[in-house]
Amino acid sequence: MRTKDTDVKQAISCVIFDLGNVILFFDHLKMASKISNLTGRNPENDFRTVIEDESWQIFEKGFMSPKIFYNKFLSLLKLSPNDIDFNSFKQYFNNIFYPNKAMITLIKDLKKTCTRLILLSNTNELHYEFIKKNFPIVNIFDAHVLSYKEGRRKPEQEIFRKAIRVAGCKAENILYIDDISKYTEVASDFGIKTLTYDSKRQDRLLKYDFIPWYTTSDPTV
Repeated sequence: MRTKDTDVKQAISCVIFDLGNVILFFDHLKMASKISNLTGRNPENDFRTVIEDESWQIFEKGFMSPKIFYNKFLSLLKLSPNDIDFNSFKQYFNNIFYPNKAMITLIKDLKKTCTRLILLSNTNELHYEFIKKNFPIVNIFDAHVLSYKEGRRKPEQEIFRKAIRVAGCKAENILYIDDISKYTEVASDFGIKTLTYDSKRQDRLLKYDFIPWYTTSDPTV
């Protein structure tokens, strides 16, 4: 039976967070705009060409190396290494993230309470290594369940099963926060409490009292 966003007041011993557009915002068009200077094409079209190709999911499942993905990227956009070398590609590809300050405050506050914190993300090797170096908030999590290391992507059930095992508690004592409802629905099927996150409605984090003893230290939330 699926739980609802409002049904989260039972004691929570572990909070599982999505990464993109929850902890860190991102803008793929920032990269695409730079690439469009080379292709002369619409940046949104270039972005769709890449992200809708099967290589994107293969890369996020860890079945493709960064260098092979780079070569595929060049092929899809009809570019050559002379147009953009591997190091420049990594810079463009990675420099798309910026912090969600309110959510980062929440995570730091939760860490003080000894609540177990898990990161569950569809991501790839390049993005993850860049984020670890540049956004230290991810390093305070107790465990990371990552698509490229698990060979599974959300909404596949096996990656949620792995997250529950890593949480080390019953599903009903877990809260999962993700901005994509398709993913929170799958988590709910396991009995996990869920909150489908909307950054434009930060007040929901307090209104739902999703962790009874939690009070944010950030007055803007």
